[in-house]
Amino acid sequence: MFSADLNGLCKQESIAAKRLVAKSNRPAKLAAVITTFVPRFQALTAPGALSEAYAQFLANVQTEINALRANAGPAFKEANAKSAILAKKLHAPACA
Repeated sequence: MFSADLNGLCKQESIAAKRLVAKSNRPAKLAAVITTFVPRFQALTAPGALSEAYAQFLANVQTEINALRANAGPAFKEANAKSAILAKKLHAPACA
C-alpha cells in the first residue's frame, strides 16, 4: 500500500512538473511545484523495513528543492540521481 501511494504521488508530481517545464523551464518555479507535494509525501508512513530509505528520500527531495532554488543544475542532477536509487528501494518507479 505504501509503495503504491508513494508511486501515485510521484506520478502526480511528475505530471505537474512536466506541465510547468513545457510552459517555463525555470528552476525556482519547478522547486515551487515540488514543494507543494512535500506535505503529501510527509503524510505517508513507510513500513519499518522501508522507513530509513523513505527518510532519506524525503531529505533528498528537500536537497533537490534547495538545488533548484539556488539554480544549481549539477547539484540537482546529483540529488535527482540519488532519488532514483532510493525510489527503487521503495518500490516506487515513478519517483525515479
